[in-house]
Amino acid sequence: MLPDVGYLVLMDKIYVLAYTLIIAGLIRVIYSRIKLSGMPDGSEVGIWRADKMMFVAFVLTFFISSAILVLYR
Repeated sequence: MLPDVGYLVLMDKIYVLAYTLIIAGLIRVIYSRIKLSGMPDGSEVGIWRADKMMFVAFVLTFFISSAILVLYR
């Protein structure tokens, strides 16, 4: 059995970061879907490009933030 502690350990902080980015990704998916539904066919290239850039930003944010958490624990 694990002991109950009143503070967040390193893995808890990484989980919070991951959950935050997952929620942000889901919000982005919903936003993209709403924006795509109002656009004529063939004009989704800008949305795809923005989604790819957001994916790269989310991945970089996760790894950089995780590295910072590990270095400053």
